[in-house]
Amino acid sequence: MILNPITERWLGAFINRPVSTLLIETRGDVSAGLEIAERIHKELIKSKNHPINTLKFEEQKSIGIDDVRDIQKSMALKADNTEEISRITVIESAERLTPEAQNALLKLIEELPDKTIIILLIEQKEDMLQTIQSRCFVLPVFPITEEQSKIYANKQGYDLKEASKAYIMSEGLYSEFEQLLTDPNDSFHESINVAKKFLQSSVFERQKSLTEIQKSDSVNEFLKALSLTAKSGMRLSKTLESKKKWKNILSSTLNSQEQLKSNVNAKLVLLNLSVALP
Repeated sequence: MILNPITERWLGAFINRPVSTLLIETRGDVSAGLEIAERIHKELIKSKNHPINTLKFEEQKSIGIDDVRDIQKSMALKADNTEEISRITVIESAERLTPEAQNALLKLIEELPDKTIIILLIEQKEDMLQTIQSRCFVLPVFPITEEQSKIYANKQGYDLKEASKAYIMSEGLYSEFEQLLTDPNDSFHESINVAKKFLQSSVFERQKSLTEIQKSDSVNEFLKALSLTAKSGMRLSKTLESKKKWKNILSSTLNSQEQLKSNVNAKLVLLNLSVALP
């Protein structure tokens, strides 16, 4: 995988001197965070008898205190004394930990068994209690550089123009850049087309299309495609009026994304957006 040079240096620092708790700030690239966790496991644990334990809570809106207690119970077994590190547990979507669960996690971190590492994957570190942050090695996943994307595309034999488009659409998120590059017909390209059509439609036509957008179970992807389209429009604008228009579209879209994160009903979010957009 490709890592931003700063992220790569910090990762190397952690592998050279690992601590018991690592917080990977994914910044929208969860897949990259998981690959980093796998790399750490490969570097620190040589034995195949100790696979990485990745905990996902896909069907839950939040991760509760009982979930943390289950993690604690799973660590009750004595670690393998023949290994310097013998147990790595990854908690995905750690921003979904409730305040009570975070306090329970804090206690677990303070009493973590020997030879054990907990890796927390989180969108942004501010969603975690400061008391937990202060006990973690924080590893931010910065976007890859445009130069890195060109070197990668050239080595893999991809067209540089297509690579440039993929880089802009992914905003430097490695996993999305690679996906767009290797599968140009994937669903995200379709979301870009849907977003463009949405912007070109009347308010009535937009509201008619909302049902289909919701049915596709890709509201977040649609909003991301809309924000990327707006950013691209701002970059290509030749007049102040045009730039202002795209800026307003971006502002409305980002507001909708925040509403979704706050668990506002998706249908209501899209309905408001359809009216707010110019």
